Amino acid sequence: MKQLLIIIFMTLTSASYGQSGIVILTEEFTLQAPLTNTVYVTMPNGTSTTTSITPESSNLAQHDIELNNIINSIISQGYKIIEAPAGWGGGYPVGTYYAYTRRIFFGNP
Repeated sequence: MKQLLIIIFMTLTSASYGQSGIVILTEEFTLQAPLTNTVYVTMPNGTSTTTSITPESSNLAQHDIELNNIINSIISQGYKIIEAPAGWGGGYPVGTYYAYTRRIFFGNP
């Protein structure tokens, strides 16, 4: 009986941690021409997808719709937004202009 309870406990525990890891959503954008906005989603297994979305400064409503769809697709896989360490994101030079990033981290509680 004890062995059966241990097996059941281990099965439930492993199922709840089966989808462990961190998903990182990185939004990279420019604030001057050429206006670009790209979203990178990196999954716990290391695969990454890249999606171009409408730049925030050209059409805020459309940008938010497209970004929200990406966030909702991550959440629908069972992930939840978690706190990120301070200092993630910032700007860096790309030729004659700066590109900026901001990140959202998702985890499985």
